[in-house]
Amino acid sequence: MISQNIKKIFYLANYAFKAKISAKYRTPLLCSFKITYRCNLKCLHCPFWSNPRPAAMEPDKAEDLLQKLFLKGIRLVIFEGGEPLLYPAIGQMVEKAKKLFFSVGITTNGTLDLGKADPDIYFISIDGLKDVHESIRGKSFDLIMENIRTYRHKKIIANITISSLNHKQIKPLIEYLQDKVYGITIQFFYPFPGIEELQLTAEQRMSAMDTLIALKRKGCSILDSHTCLQKMKDNSWRCHDFLIASVEPDGSIHFGCYLKHRLEVYYCRLCGYAVHCEASSAYDLAPGALKTAKRIFLD
Repeated sequence: MISQNIKKIFYLANYAFKAKISAKYRTPLLCSFKITYRCNLKCLHCPFWSNPRPAAMEPDKAEDLLQKLFLKGIRLVIFEGGEPLLYPAIGQMVEKAKKLFFSVGITTNGTLDLGKADPDIYFISIDGLKDVHESIRGKSFDLIMENIRTYRHKKIIANITISSLNHKQIKPLIEYLQDKVYGITIQFFYPFPGIEELQLTAEQRMSAMDTLIALKRKGCSILDSHTCLQKMKDNSWRCHDFLIASVEPDGSIHFGCYLKHRLEVYYCRLCGYAVHCEASSAYDLAPGALKTAKRIFLD
């Protein structure tokens, strides 16, 4: 395991060295692989469950795409949805991906059997204590927490999407999750058309970040780096979006910013994607962001 991690670190260091020398080496490292739009929940802030068909990707096509992503230089893949655990062949896809990539994750709402697949990481969406979480995502909180208890042997990271509906509950939620998961990550809701009212004000965002920074300093298991949390207060960071790719259920591959191919008009100043900030900061060799990448994908 140690020797494998050394090889991975060497590969990433070599990548960063070459990418800083020439733009021709600036290929994506991380891919968000949306394998299906199908979902068993209808979360208020999610624009995907209501997407038109094709709702899911054929397994043969998914396998071909995994090979293509690897050849393009991608080394980290996260299966998303919709709800990827509704995809019948998700276990098979994860095993195929683990043979290719440094780390394979699944982002899930946590309501289904986590034993359906064996990724390196499960990212489970939890947006509040029971009442607040269920006001956003529907009746699911008790089932999620039972699944987390059942599968404690897996690396489970709770991911919180912060919006106007839950920003006041960040502190008690993180304190509640402390001894229940491997770690906690955050992102901010992006105001997609039709649900703009869920966006935080600038003052609310600053306050939420100050709360998170204070909790991290206190020793809470927030995986986001101090660098990322500080920069995301007002999005004062340089985005290297060439590090990111995304795949849609129709098989299309997109490179760069998560929003560019989804919206005709988008606003970088409203970006809430901490993963983009963290990846960009790691590329800029920020020590905290490098430590976060190691803890999530290598440890």
